[in-house]
Parts: sequence; structure tokens; C-alpha cells
Amino acid sequence: MLMERNRKILFFILYYLIWISIFQRMFFSFEILVFVPDLLIFYVSYCTYKEQRRNARRNIKAIVGRYITNLMTLLLIITLMVYFMNQYSLFSYIWGIRMIVRYPFLAWSIYMNSQTQDIIKYKRIIINAFFINVGFCILQFFTGARGDLMRGTMDCNGTLMMLALIAYLLSIGDYFHGNISGLKLLVVVGGCLFIALGAEIKMMYFLFPLVLYGGYVLFRKFDLRHVFVLVLAFFLLIPSMQFFMEKMYGREYAEQVFDADYIEEETTHAYSGTEGGMNRSTAINITNKEILTDRFHFLFGYGLGSGTISDSFKSSVFDRYKYTYYWNFSTSYSLIELGWVGTIIFMMCYIVMLFRFFKIYVKTDDKEIKYWTGIGVIAIASTFIYYWYNDNPYYKYLPMFFLFGICLVAIELRQNVLLSKTNGEE
Repeated sequence: MLMERNRKILFFILYYLIWISIFQRMFFSFEILVFVPDLLIFYVSYCTYKEQRRNARRNIKAIVGRYITNLMTLLLIITLMVYFMNQYSLFSYIWGIRMIVRYPFLAWSIYMNSQTQDIIKYKRIIINAFFINVGFCILQFFTGARGDLMRGTMDCNGTLMMLALIAYLLSIGDYFHGNISGLKLLVVVGGCLFIALGAEIKMMYFLFPLVLYGGYVLFRKFDLRHVFVLVLAFFLLIPSMQFFMEKMYGREYAEQVFDADYIEEETTHAYSGTEGGMNRSTAINITNKEILTDRFHFLFGYGLGSGTISDSFKSSVFDRYKYTYYWNFSTSYSLIELGWVGTIIFMMCYIVMLFRFFKIYVKTDDKEIKYWTGIGVIAIASTFIYYWYNDNPYYKYLPMFFLFGICLVAIELRQNVLLSKTNGEE
């Protein structure tokens, strides 16, 4: 009964993440609405922990290993020490703790409470949400929305890109495993291309072909044709994108997007358009030179939650350095709060998870396990690009941790099926 309730809450959280932004835009917006999925995640985690103590069902360490737990524990201990040394607002620290621990708590809750039918339902919800967002983007396009204003049902085009990436990954895996037709994959690719063009998410022009290639390599046996396919894909994709860009924005825009000088300008000018503002290429440098100016802060930052931009818990760090717009990039945001020591530990959690997925991928011959581990590998590899590109991996990565949780439980359930078949044969 408790497990069934937890599952319903987890599905509600997924729906909430997809729809809450458009609800806020159409009706009303209160900051407390941001807390709803977090509070539900903590509630489900608490209930799951109590149930796990009474009736141990699954051991997530068998999948992710013990190192992630140890790294997260070490990170939280360091942040607590930094909090006492920096003496900033306790509420800001609690806000920061919430922001970090909700990610593993969500993945763990999905892992502990989900069954095979839930995995199928999660996939269906995500794919349907993608197509609904494509529909919303088409409507927004014809009402004049472009760039950051085109975001579907999501809160910004960065999270829209994240949803598109997750749906894209699942579709690539399904196609190479014969679960969907090439036509359906083409429709998904077309939807992603429209989002990239309409919302002007230039990173999608480069990241999504690489993701397709990664899927091709992981879901098919590698040979020299892979290199040929990658080269051919880029030669065909870039002219296609330029053609559609020209139709939507004109020849000048279409030509400059792939121009080296334009790309350099895009990644080096101030993101905010203000003097002293950061961009993707200068975020780390400006943070080191202007914000982490002494050895202690360089190593350990100003403390978890100290850089929050919450209306309720703004800190002196925000007031002092808001001209830099540091919160737009995970690199600068995490360095300010965690320092280099904490940021490296935080990134090591992703790296360890990547190696765990890849280790299982290499050891298994089962197509279904390869499907989920391959998706996990590509999703985490994409995370490192995201970390440079925007604030999502540090500030709002719940949709991706839904995917990580689904991958983990799918691997576990499939391993159990294979084990029961082996024991039955014996």
C-alpha cells in the first residue's frame, strides 16, 4: 500500500515538473510552488527509508557502487564545516542542502518504488510531453515567440532542451532496438530540430548529432562505418539546418550560426549584456579572479546556498556579485557555493555514475540492459556539456534524475529476470 502511494506521488512529481510553469504563466506564480516537488521527494524518500528498514527490497549500491554515497556524504560534511566558518544565513544553507540532496533522493525513490509497468509509463509520459511541447512551441512560434520566449510548457528553453534530449535519447534507443520505426525517430528528430531553430538553442545543433552518434556506437557494434556515418550526418545535417534557418530568420542569420568568428563572439560576450557579466567561456575565469579572491574561498567557496537567487533567501554574495549573472552557469554557481574542492566532489559523483553505467554495459550481453546503461552513459556524458552551457545540472536537473532513476531500476529488474531464469535452468 505504501509503495503504491509512493509511486503515485512520483508520477505526480513528473507531471508537475512538466506542467507547473505554464500553469504559473496562465494563472498565478508564487515561489512556494517551486518547493512542491522537493517536499514530495523528501516525503517519499522518508517513507521509502522507513519501509526499507522494515523490509529490505533492493540495494542500490549494487548498481551505483558505494563511492557515490561516500562522495555525497563527504560533500555534505564539507559544506557544513564551511557554513560554520562563513556564518551566513541558516535558511540559505538549508535551501542549498535542499537543492543538492533532492537529486539523489529522487533517483533513489524511483529505484526503490518502481516496477516494470512504471518504467513503461514513465517513458510514455516523457515522450508524450515532448510532442505536447513541440505543439506548444509551434503555437508560440506563430504568435511571435522566439529564443528564450519559446519554451513550451517548461520554465525556460534550457529545461525544454533537457526534456527534448531525454525523449530523443529514449527514441534513439528504441529505434536501434527495433521498438519504433525509423519514421517515428525522424518525427522526433524533426521536433528537436524545430525546437532548436525556434528557441534558438544553438547547443542543440552540435550536441544532438553527437548524441545520435553515441547511440549508434553503443547500441550497434562498432566498426569503421561509424566514422563515415558521423561525417555524413554532419555534412547532411548542417546544410539542412541552414536551409530551415534561412527560411525562418533570413540568410545572414543562417550563415553566421556556423561561422567560427560568430561562435567565438557568442561564447565570449557578456551573457547579460552588462559590463562585468559572465558568459559560458569566461564564467570560471571571472569567478576565480573576482569572486574567489582568497585561498579559503577558492578551495571551499562561500557555502552551500550562499549564492541563492531566491526572493526569500537572498544572500550578501548575491547582492555583491549579481552584476556577473553567475547563476546562469553551473560552473560559476557551483564554484561560488562549493569552491573547487566541493565542485570537483560534486562532478566526481557524475563521473563515478558514468563509469558504473559503462562497466555494466561492457559486462552484459543482454540487449535490454545495454539499452538502459547506454542511455545512462550518454545522458551523463551530455551532463558535462550542460554543466558548461547553463545552470541546469546544478540548479534544476530533476527531469534528468528521473531518467537516471528509471535507468537504475530498469537495470535491476532486468538483472532479476535473468537471474531467475538462470536459477530456473539449474
